[in-house]
Amino acid sequence: MTPNPLLGVLFHWLGGLFSWILAPWLFAGLRTHDQFFFYTMGESQMGRYAFSSWTLHMSSIIILIGAAVVIGFGNKMVQG
Repeated sequence: MTPNPLLGVLFHWLGGLFSWILAPWLFAGLRTHDQFFFYTMGESQMGRYAFSSWTLHMSSIIILIGAAVVIGFGNKMVQG
């Protein structure tokens, strides 16, 4: 039995679609879920300083993004 060529084309197209369109959206959705999960978990432990939890949460995200940019540029410089 020979495989269906149309099915092969469909899977090839969906693979390209997933890698360029769907994967970033799935990652963004997972990241948003994790962000609010950890924010809520941290806020519940802050006691009377809960008002500052959002500021601390967002500043930690900015620091992580900055670190990723610095590491990315460093890797690019090493590779040439």
